[in-house]
Amino acid sequence: MVDIAPTAGTYALFKNFNYSAWTALAELVDNSVSSWIQLREKIATAPHERFNRLALEPLRVEIDTISQPGMVIIRDNAGGIAGPDFDNRAFALATPPEDLTTINQFGVGMKAAACWFANDWSVRTCAVSDSEEDDKIERTLVWNTSKIVENGISEISPKKAVGPKDGHYTEIKMWNLHHPLSAPATMAKVQRYLGRMFRQFIENDHIHILVNGVALHPTKYEVLEAPYARTPKDQPVRWELPIDFNTPNGERVTGRAIVLRTMKKQETALNLYWHNRLIKGNLEPNYRPTALFGGPNSFKTGRLYIELFLDDFTPTVDKQGFVFGASGTSEDELIEMLIGVLDEDAFPLLRQAENYRSGDASANEVDIDKGLEGIVGKFAGTASQAVSSPVGSLQENPYPPSLPAEEASRERSLKVSVEGSTWEVRLVMGTSESDRSLLVITEQPREDEDGDWRLTMRIGNRHPYMVEYFNDSTQEAIYGLLAGIGFGEIMAQNAGARYPSYVRNNIDRFLREALSREA
Repeated sequence: MVDIAPTAGTYALFKNFNYSAWTALAELVDNSVSSWIQLREKIATAPHERFNRLALEPLRVEIDTISQPGMVIIRDNAGGIAGPDFDNRAFALATPPEDLTTINQFGVGMKAAACWFANDWSVRTCAVSDSEEDDKIERTLVWNTSKIVENGISEISPKKAVGPKDGHYTEIKMWNLHHPLSAPATMAKVQRYLGRMFRQFIENDHIHILVNGVALHPTKYEVLEAPYARTPKDQPVRWELPIDFNTPNGERVTGRAIVLRTMKKQETALNLYWHNRLIKGNLEPNYRPTALFGGPNSFKTGRLYIELFLDDFTPTVDKQGFVFGASGTSEDELIEMLIGVLDEDAFPLLRQAENYRSGDASANEVDIDKGLEGIVGKFAGTASQAVSSPVGSLQENPYPPSLPAEEASRERSLKVSVEGSTWEVRLVMGTSESDRSLLVITEQPREDEDGDWRLTMRIGNRHPYMVEYFNDSTQEAIYGLLAGIGFGEIMAQNAGARYPSYVRNNIDRFLREALSREA
């Protein structure tokens, strides 16, 4: 016989999982939501006396990173972990629950997420149970990954205490963190993305999720009401389409597609739900298949918002994607069928998303308060770091005479006269994988007194700022701003400024760190 049982050392690997703070927290929220749904069903259908006397309150999940420094705490008022599950399944590796109708499926999420966050964690719970033995018992288990791995521990003894009558709750505490939750930019993403992942539950099931006391409120999407772009004199149409079809393999796909009233590239995506939980979509990075949305500068990337519910499909174990094509419909086949639904002549929603142009200034998403709030959330933690350790200025020539070897696919030239000198300015949009600097300036002095100065400004489309904000509706403003920064820097240099590239370098770094995944 060959022993293939997982060893304790397996738990040490979880800290290297491909999680982000929000995906790991979502695994823990999944358990709370599933537990609450199961409790709701028991109260509605179970004959046991204890269930009958409970008045179910809305689920409340609290994520706390500030009350106890160095800790991440998740509390809920769901059904708790019952004694048999606590002893035999909840802390065993890959032991699925008996009820597979909720979003708690694989028996991995809590252990993987908690071990990803921290070396040490604990679970304290009191469950609603029809067993008198479990009635009013609070159980606590304390986990230390290092000790478990070093000593090959396979069993942990929980503590038991008397809990409150009819109490039902779970509290998870994590400390000695591998991945601290301290950066304001990260916390802003946690709030934004958890609100998107659980939007169906928040909106339809009256579930409340709070992050450091702030309740999550998913974005409300306004649907465009306008004539079809190719027949602008027709009556306005509400551009929302219900989706309901079956694949040739029998999987049912439901949902809706809308054209947004305002351009919101940060929101648009193909959102794939499973049991009402968002698996893939307008998270980081937004899921926009090219066959459906077109290229990065397509107008569809600013207006097309789709929700699909794929309960007949199987998500990956980390719930960051789907297992397409193994024994059913592939991802490409699904998208092809979806395009067929959205591009019918009777209701050409895809064509409207691409071709509609609004002359209404109110449709251009000018929301000052929301814009300020978003910028503060993204840049709050970056500003102090940038000021305390700025990028050094280039002390040798910051303006090399030629561009990198890669050719850019887009280029525009113009001539500018400044104080009697003529400048030939080339604006280049870099498109290669190496174009990760926000702005690269190259200068070639004039060959004689009557010649032109030649200046090239290469804008990198791989910089996080460009990835986040560059689209059809913003490109002119972004080009103009970056060209102004570059030309101002050259003028400062010609006027005798020392190391004028200092400003450009730190703009690049500030925006990069604020918008990068690691922020």
